[in-house]
Amino acid sequence: SGDTMDDRLKRASGEQIPNIEALKQAHRVAGKIMRDPEFAVDKEMARDLIKVYQELFSEFGIVE
Repeated sequence: SGDTMDDRLKRASGEQIPNIEALKQAHRVAGKIMRDPEFAVDKEMARDLIKVYQELFSEFGIVE
């Protein structure tokens, strides 16, 4: 439907995605990583980002 992930996240609610705020933050960081070659990600931040996406994918049955 042509919507960007940002558009979809803006419309999503906590009822649809329980960890929506963490997902929005993770998406912002992912965007920074893609746009800024100087943006540094330490191990803790990487673990946190992966955890957010793992929880989302697990909740929607994309991964176990």
